[in-house]
Amino acid sequence: MKIIHLVLISLFAMTHLAGCSNAVTYHHSERNSIALETRATDPQQPVQGNIGIKTRTIVVTPKVDKQSGKSTNVVSDFELKRKPNESWYKFGTTEISSTFMTGKAATLASTQSILAVKGGLGSDTLGEFNVRKKSIVQSIYQTLNTIKSNNKQAKNLIKRLDDLSKLLPDVSKIKFYSFTMDAKGNATGIKDNKISSLPSTFKGVLRYITDIEGSLIVLDEMLVNRAMTYNRQPIDKNTLDSLIKEKASLIKERETFATTIGNSPAIDAAAEYILGQL
Repeated sequence: MKIIHLVLISLFAMTHLAGCSNAVTYHHSERNSIALETRATDPQQPVQGNIGIKTRTIVVTPKVDKQSGKSTNVVSDFELKRKPNESWYKFGTTEISSTFMTGKAATLASTQSILAVKGGLGSDTLGEFNVRKKSIVQSIYQTLNTIKSNNKQAKNLIKRLDDLSKLLPDVSKIKFYSFTMDAKGNATGIKDNKISSLPSTFKGVLRYITDIEGSLIVLDEMLVNRAMTYNRQPIDKNTLDSLIKEKASLIKERETFATTIGNSPAIDAAAEYILGQL
């Protein structure tokens, strides 16, 4: 006999901050359904189950600026987690956690992207701006430039993306790496390259991430192929140790910069707008 242990936490919240001009009325509810299927004629068939979750969030916010029409900042999200049970004969626990923020808390959260807020929000961080994400955002940027003619919103989103180039470090102080090739196009060694500057647009951001990724590929190949040279000179132990440190430094820079870019609200807005055109 199987014992099924399933826990669902439902949340109904109504917050009404009365007596002040910036009162916010907030309602959040969740409806859960469970369906289990088993075959009495075939006890060897496993029990199958489906869990359905429907959420509803209603927020009524007053205008805080009559001229611009801006309203109170609000962030609402939920997270679903499955926790395994230590007992082998029991199912795990399903938990639903909801989060609501308004006022200054919501404003500060949005500066690092709503998706980057922790402490209960289901989406967590966007994480490192990896090759796959870079390719997607590059397509979004190209699409915005294609439709920007007579499209004020597209122009504004392009400007917000271009402003991310202000986060670029001084690349003239950073070493990037590339392969040296023989006459047949085979990689025989590596060399370091200097870049004086990058475009002060989102293209510069994409180029910077690409150069770091390319450098790491080159350094990885150098560690595998010990016959390679460095700036056309044999790689001795001191040079090897130095290049290993350079690799670690580039990895750290990639993680720091790419995570910052990946959590930018400008990218969130651009992605949401393009998806809304589908």
